[in-house]
Amino acid sequence: MGKKILIGITIVLISGLLAGWYFFTREAKYFGTSAFGAVPENGSVIVRIHHLGNYTSRSLSNPIWKAYSGFPGVATLYGHLVFADSLFKTYPEAKNSFTDKDLTIIFGGEKDHFWNLSLVELSSLSEKRALTELVDNHFSGKDAVVKTVKVRGADLSCFKWKQGDQLQNYCTTFYHGIFLASADSQIVVKAVKQLETPIAQVNTFFANANRTATDNIDLNIYVNHKTLARFSNQLFSGTFWDRLKGSSQLAEWSEIDLTQKNDELLFNGFSFTGDSLNNYLGIFLHQKADSFNLAKIFPAETSFFMSFVISDNAKFFGDYESLLHRKNALEEYKNTLNEINSLYDVDLQKIVVDNLDGAAAMVFTRPDSVLPDANKFLVLRVDNGSKMESAMIPLTATTGTNGKRYFSGNSSFYKISKEAVFKIYKTAVTDFGKRVFGEVFSDVVTNYFTVYDNCLIMGASYESICQFLRANVLQETLGNDQAYHGFTKGLSDRMNFYIWSSPGRSLPFFKKSLNSELYKNLENQFSDLQKIESVGWQIGVEKGLVYNMACLKFNPEVSKNPISVAWKCKLGSPVINRPQYVINPSDKAHSEIVVQDADFNFTLISNDGLILWKIKLEGPIRSDIFQLDCFRNGQLQYFFSTDKALHMIDHYGNYVRNFPLKLSSVATNGVSVVKYDLSGDYRFFIACKDHKLYLYDKKGNIVTGWVPPKTKHDVTQPVQFFRVENKDYIVFADKKQGYILDRKGKPRVAIRGDISYSRNCFTLDPGNSKRMARLVTTDSKGDIISIGFDGVVKRFPTGKFSQKHYFIYNAFVSGNKRESIFLDGDSLVVFDAAVNKIFTKKFNNSIDLPPLLYTFPDKNRKIGITESAENKIYLFDSDGSICNGFPLEGNSGFAFGEFGRENGQFNLVTGTSDGYLNSYRLK
Repeated sequence: MGKKILIGITIVLISGLLAGWYFFTREAKYFGTSAFGAVPENGSVIVRIHHLGNYTSRSLSNPIWKAYSGFPGVATLYGHLVFADSLFKTYPEAKNSFTDKDLTIIFGGEKDHFWNLSLVELSSLSEKRALTELVDNHFSGKDAVVKTVKVRGADLSCFKWKQGDQLQNYCTTFYHGIFLASADSQIVVKAVKQLETPIAQVNTFFANANRTATDNIDLNIYVNHKTLARFSNQLFSGTFWDRLKGSSQLAEWSEIDLTQKNDELLFNGFSFTGDSLNNYLGIFLHQKADSFNLAKIFPAETSFFMSFVISDNAKFFGDYESLLHRKNALEEYKNTLNEINSLYDVDLQKIVVDNLDGAAAMVFTRPDSVLPDANKFLVLRVDNGSKMESAMIPLTATTGTNGKRYFSGNSSFYKISKEAVFKIYKTAVTDFGKRVFGEVFSDVVTNYFTVYDNCLIMGASYESICQFLRANVLQETLGNDQAYHGFTKGLSDRMNFYIWSSPGRSLPFFKKSLNSELYKNLENQFSDLQKIESVGWQIGVEKGLVYNMACLKFNPEVSKNPISVAWKCKLGSPVINRPQYVINPSDKAHSEIVVQDADFNFTLISNDGLILWKIKLEGPIRSDIFQLDCFRNGQLQYFFSTDKALHMIDHYGNYVRNFPLKLSSVATNGVSVVKYDLSGDYRFFIACKDHKLYLYDKKGNIVTGWVPPKTKHDVTQPVQFFRVENKDYIVFADKKQGYILDRKGKPRVAIRGDISYSRNCFTLDPGNSKRMARLVTTDSKGDIISIGFDGVVKRFPTGKFSQKHYFIYNAFVSGNKRESIFLDGDSLVVFDAAVNKIFTKKFNNSIDLPPLLYTFPDKNRKIGITESAENKIYLFDSDGSICNGFPLEGNSGFAFGEFGRENGQFNLVTGTSDGYLNSYRLK
């Protein structure tokens, strides 16, 4: 009896082992199955995340992911990462099991039904058990009700639970070594069935794309172009969708590898089109990838462009027509061309084929809410500008009542300067781009055109064409933009198709194209959208392969900066003096700028950054640049001094008679201008190396009766004039003695006491009921010196400063009391009226230019500092903090002002180390 029991137990054990072995081997043979086998054919986008456990923690701390986690299209993927991360934190043992696992997510759907499916490849039964436990624990915590459904050998666990007022569903299963999960049970069923006929086995384009994928990368992204349009229709408006439906799909499949950094996302991969011209990218298969050279003429304020790079014009249009023929759209295309050809006796396509030289582009600059078609351009690079202009002239013809064609009256000249005059034509062919290139360039209205730098430029209005040309004359182009230049370093220099955008600035252009709800969503997150400094996508064809390269550059500081570059003027060499705003006597509502560069060119610049004229001087300007009305006719003159001469130049760049006036000795200071009263003439004071102080009138004559004492040392600071209690005082100093004279040059005040003067000027403190007026300066040690008009001297120690310190005595912090501002070497120090230190600022380098105190329209004052060694300019508030938007690029002194009264726009102008004058627009 015992023996029978033992035999029975043995049989049971063996049967159990055999059954276990059977089930193990049945499942084990599927371990290692590719998740791509479960991808439904109607899936549109596949995202494969490598090393899930590590990737989730890295991505959730990535600034780009965090900034755009709520954006349409990003939110779903980000939600998966958040969910996975929360599971790993709740169940740490799961993270240990799946740290190196890949997660594959498929997105698909159309109209109002969109779905996603998550897949994980299993390698062992222990992984299956770990996942089973993870799923059970997660849904039991939600009090979910589970129902098991059998589908082709797979047991689907369908969970239902209540979350708030909403009933939630989720379905999971294990089949053929794959874990499948989705909120849509029908998609899970479809994926289970798909595992029996994997997509990689039936779709060669997907198989080819999959072979190009890189494993040691953050993400692989697969795009099914056949279903992408239906999947993405929710993004577009109805009218744009109608246009999109009739177009060809871009390719069959694409695979893109994504590498993420904290400040950029990099995309690389291939698209597969097949051998036929069924796909749009097929029109580039017979084109050679080449460099893109149009950015150098796109205005700097360009916010979007899309360009074709074409090497064989005839072959390109031949392939394009073959594509249209396959889509039954060739006849319509030919009809639109023939309509223009017969009307103007031209061949529109032939004009482009015969003249296009490498590139055609659609360019958007600055959105205009009133004129939405303004600032959109079609630009074609041509091999000969004159030839292209001649070919386009027939399109400007108008037909009179007598049936004759007339060409006069349909062109006008736009003059920027004597050297920059352009002819702009009007044409009735308002859709040139659409007729020649198709829908892809249909957004540009082409009412006007011009030819510049071997480029045909077409746009909606005369004014917008003028703005395009002005930007080029001023060299304010995208090609000269440092941010764009830096961005392109990460891209290929050879391509066939190129899209670039600054999304925050270009968004309004796409209001009619995007779904209204999506557009509103993006508008609400506009500040985050602005942080995408640039995004670009290139497609190139090499040896029959279509490669993709894209980059998204993230800059969180872009949207925060209240300052933008209004224009840049190329001088050729760095600025050596502080730029100055001057009155334009011909148009007093719009200021101009005068400046001198390191080549000693004295230059007048217009309010929009155009060089009006320049004069080469024999040396640097040593004084301020004064604007005088010497002839009392409103025609102002520029007056200043160099080491060897006095200069007076009219508004047109011509010297006034008797000028330049050579000095009898080398000047030691800058000339100063005094006008004693409203009816009096100008007087010019200048000190020279012979220790004499000269006084000239406006004609350049020495003023008689002026007999000042000869100084013992050089006078290095400008002579100053003060009027106190109806008495005139002429004030200056050498390093050992101060002088306070009357208008004849005789001593008016005798200064009591010895003073070793610094290089700083005097400041008049007008006094009040409690204190007499006085002059304030510093000595060579940095002590504050007060000199009364009775000659009494008072000293206020501040601590030790070097002989090279700069000093300003003016109201800055308190508003009604004067503070003492010192700049010495690398330190900015501010004292209150009682000589108590308010704040100190340190710089990385010694500052060699004097500080300036600026008064703004709101009466607030700020200190300006130039750190030339680092090409930075600073503006400090009264509490010592750096003003928002600073430091800015600049290495000269700088000036604030308004260029135009009508817009109240406040600008800052400064020179840069690379020879530009920058005008910054302050918001």
